[in-house]
Amino acid sequence: MFKRAAHNSSTLGLRARWALFLLLGVLVIIAGRPLFYAGWPASAGDFWAVLAVAVFLAQFSLLWFDLPQNTSLKDGRLLPGFGLGTWVSLLRVLALALLAGFLWPPRPEGWLAWVPFVLYLFFNLADLADGYAARVSGTATALGGKLDLQLDGRGLLVATLLAYRYGVVGWWFLLVGLARYMFVFAAWVHRRLGGTFELRPNSLRRPLAGAQMGIGVALLAPQLPEAVSLFASTFSLFPFAGNFFFDWLAGSGRLRRGESGQQSNAREALLNGGLFLARVVLALSIVMRVANQQFDAYSALDIILGFVLLLGLAGRLAAFALLVETGFRLQGQALQTMDSAILTIGMVLLYLGAGAVSWRPLKEGWIFRYWGAQR
Repeated sequence: MFKRAAHNSSTLGLRARWALFLLLGVLVIIAGRPLFYAGWPASAGDFWAVLAVAVFLAQFSLLWFDLPQNTSLKDGRLLPGFGLGTWVSLLRVLALALLAGFLWPPRPEGWLAWVPFVLYLFFNLADLADGYAARVSGTATALGGKLDLQLDGRGLLVATLLAYRYGVVGWWFLLVGLARYMFVFAAWVHRRLGGTFELRPNSLRRPLAGAQMGIGVALLAPQLPEAVSLFASTFSLFPFAGNFFFDWLAGSGRLRRGESGQQSNAREALLNGGLFLARVVLALSIVMRVANQQFDAYSALDIILGFVLLLGLAGRLAAFALLVETGFRLQGQALQTMDSAILTIGMVLLYLGAGAVSWRPLKEGWIFRYWGAQR
């Protein structure tokens, strides 16, 4: 009897907090509508508000049915309130609704053009914070984990739709946003046909997802050259969607893993050798680009990043910085051969890292680690 009363009390507390944040979220959207009139006509601001509210209400309607999963991962007890990490995830829900509101009106101008970029950047940075906050506060829940996974897929879908809406990517880039949903549907069909499906460990899953989120943020920058956006979006499609296809083949049992230790060592040696050769070619390409242009701040940054990547000091971080710097450099300019080579190799290093043939590389375990978890 006492357990039932405690359970009912916890459920009421959750529903009250759910209703409070729902009300606050709608009020934030309505209050923010006049701020956008500076870069839009009033009708466009109204369209934004209507769509943002609709997306926010749809997400919170789904969350209502998941409230019973607000159970502690420690003891399975239903918690009466949201943990710190879940509150951060709720802010991501609001940010995603604000971002989705831009899918309807035309692309804004002036400072408002940067708002989608900032919203999706915040959305992804908060993705790093919610799990950490839940673990360090001891309030990790099944609801928080499910919400985090759902938001990652929704956010990437909205970002790809918005990039396509703004004409900075081709239609094929929509496969990036749909990849997770196609994967889930294919696994469901496989089970319905009598098969078994088990998601297997994949060391590339987290860095690929992180890199794709970073590219999604960059694609929403209003001043990104069209040539760079088309190049980056097309190139990133293959490893990201390909990794989902690999996961499905492995999970459905269609991909058999029987690699011997000798074969694994040979494959790893070949990969590390190829990454080292790619870093050498990248450094030479940077030298040629600097030599063929007037020396400026971009050239100095090119030399520093090229030197860092050649030594393998910080593979993914330096590669990401080089891609961002190249994007800013190419504003108003045509894409040259050296630029294409630098973008191609830079994206390879962003996905795979610098490899083992490096001089004192900075540890990149932070990419694979769940921050705040006990080691």
